[in-house]
Amino acid sequence: MVAIYSAQPFCRAEVSSTKTGNHQFQRQVLTDHYFCDGITAGDINRDGKMDVVAGPFWYEGPGFTNKHEFYPAKPFLTGPSPTDSMFSYVHDFNGDGWPDILVLGRVHLHQAFWYENPQGRAGHWKKHFAFHRVQGESPPFLDADGDGKPELVAHWENRWGFIQPDWKNPTNEWRFKPITAEGKFHHFYHGTGIGDVNGDGRADLILDEGWYEQPADRNAEWTRHEFKFGERGGAQMFALDVDGDGDNDIISAIDAHGWGLAWFEQMKEDGSITFKKHMIMGPREEEAKCGIAFSQPHALALADMDGDGLLDLVVGKRRWAHGPKGDIEPMADPVLYWFRLVRDGVNSRFEPRLIDRESGVGVQVTTADVNQDGRPDVLTVSKLGAFVFLSQLSVAKPSVGTVFPGSDWEVATPESQGVDSAKLREAVALLDKTVGKDGVRELVVIRNGRLIWQGDDIDKVHGVWSFTKSFTSTTLGLLIDDGKTTLDTKAKDILPELAAAYPEVTLRHFATMTSGYRAVNDEPRGSYLHGPSTTPFLPNPEPLFTPPGSKFAYWDSAMNEFANVLTRVAGEPLQELFRRRIADPIGMNGTNWRWGNLGTVGGISVNGGSGNNGGVMKISARDTARFGLLFLNRGKWKDRQLISAQWVDEATKVQVPASLPHGFAERTSEGPGEYGFNWWINGIEPDGQRKYPGAPSGTYVGAGFNNNRCFVIPEWNMVIVRLGLDGNSKDKVWSDFLAKVGEAIRF
Repeated sequence: MVAIYSAQPFCRAEVSSTKTGNHQFQRQVLTDHYFCDGITAGDINRDGKMDVVAGPFWYEGPGFTNKHEFYPAKPFLTGPSPTDSMFSYVHDFNGDGWPDILVLGRVHLHQAFWYENPQGRAGHWKKHFAFHRVQGESPPFLDADGDGKPELVAHWENRWGFIQPDWKNPTNEWRFKPITAEGKFHHFYHGTGIGDVNGDGRADLILDEGWYEQPADRNAEWTRHEFKFGERGGAQMFALDVDGDGDNDIISAIDAHGWGLAWFEQMKEDGSITFKKHMIMGPREEEAKCGIAFSQPHALALADMDGDGLLDLVVGKRRWAHGPKGDIEPMADPVLYWFRLVRDGVNSRFEPRLIDRESGVGVQVTTADVNQDGRPDVLTVSKLGAFVFLSQLSVAKPSVGTVFPGSDWEVATPESQGVDSAKLREAVALLDKTVGKDGVRELVVIRNGRLIWQGDDIDKVHGVWSFTKSFTSTTLGLLIDDGKTTLDTKAKDILPELAAAYPEVTLRHFATMTSGYRAVNDEPRGSYLHGPSTTPFLPNPEPLFTPPGSKFAYWDSAMNEFANVLTRVAGEPLQELFRRRIADPIGMNGTNWRWGNLGTVGGISVNGGSGNNGGVMKISARDTARFGLLFLNRGKWKDRQLISAQWVDEATKVQVPASLPHGFAERTSEGPGEYGFNWWINGIEPDGQRKYPGAPSGTYVGAGFNNNRCFVIPEWNMVIVRLGLDGNSKDKVWSDFLAKVGEAIRF
């Protein structure tokens, strides 16, 4: 069963390509000016080819390079509020056999007009008044009442209903036919759709506040069924049998100007229809759960993108709906995604697939086969311009499963793992040129568990500085798995000497650099400012800040005290815990790694928690890649779960909100919005920019001074390790390199 809601389906042509799974999208830029917030398609000139309509122009298919202006074009500034063209729909309104164009402006400012197709004659089209205001942010245009003719679904004078053309006199003003009882509906109402909710064969009205059942009597009032689907309200809403159980579920954004997508499973309670919410995508702090998070999901569409017979969801981030400072994360990537509907026999879910990260959406995104190759394409507009994404399903490749190394890595060609070797060489050459004097000698690239690129010195063993912190938090995960402690255990309950100045500090605070702990002798040592104390186990009676959790401060002595706490919990050196539980099972060479210690406390050696003052992890790139592969596989090695998947998921998602202030004025360039449990996450920084714009959003990295990096990239099933002894490159160096690697991915 499928929703009835669907707009009539359906670019200077700058062309590029993006890849996602077995899909490749050819990107065409119709214009880089801001003319409209909605886009559609139809055969405007009746040549048998689909054309694209965006704002004042229609773009002639199949090339979309020849544009025709049908009303006076006026580009809008991108900062202020939206345009006078929010939605476009194509239909033959006067019955002359030529498709006309309906244009809807802003709900509170503009009248609705339809433009009469001049049947091939040049010039602007004749403009006909349709209705005073079309209220509601996402008005469907389709046959909602089953009479074979489309109508707009909107509200007027506090009642929902249909705005219908006078089909006998098409140039007359359209009429409003109410279908619901009177209520209170804001003209900016968010969340509207049409679909058969109860399976009686009639389309029902779906709103953010519930659904209205269409009666058999076409003139009777529709019956209200209350259910709150969103928070502030979504955009387009759909009725679709997501889980394949024979009844229609509901798909909606939770907040079109905030966060969240969900599907609502239809259920019966005391014989009545109700719904159970399943999140498709949550807010930034839940990004790890589905691999993606973006705000402003203000335009949605359905299409079978992969040809498996199931409708998938297309949605993107609206760009600056209320200006460059008026919305959540306004400077985050203006992404466009499709979410693949997957049924695995037990559960149903939507898996995110990136289409583009430089377009976003307005209020109307359209799926249509505009190049008529049998695959749905994606049309979108935003304040960045108008775009067509032509779907180009890749030639099917045999699936390449993940393998795990035995005594050594399986070496494979890049092509056998879906990577273009020439493009990969370009990426490596770029890194060699930009990273530091050690270049790529200690570079390892792993895909699907196979080594596809290696430098000539990947067995060199040396310290990795602050990358040590990722090993420290891994031992915390092991101790939590064993039930010996929790994230919210107070450190003073393990080390009583912390009670005086640090009574509320928890292990979570230590793992997120929000404890405020500092040690005696933490005064700056030259340019080393962030916790250089050689007596890290002596608490300074004056914290960096209080209360814990209120600020972020990247502080080495705090991490060393954290290791002291964990050592007390473990009852053994962290190196021995890590060796027994992680290093030996994954085959790390015992002579190729060692974890330095900072001395003995209570008869037990305390390995360094931060990677300074001799307490550093020393390891080779070859063995580091094993550690990365373990995390890539969510803590599982072959058939053994060495550390819980839950811990890996939590450790590698953002734990420090972007809004959290810094607690150390001398180091304020990083942390909030991009720090997990001692892993750096490709999150959104306070300025709205992603840490590594060139990398997938699910990327995370263990990082230390001297350009020591272990990147884990779930979207590419890839681990990239680069170790060295040559300073500290900016994030842009790594982002540009990863962007080049992305260009090499073929499947």
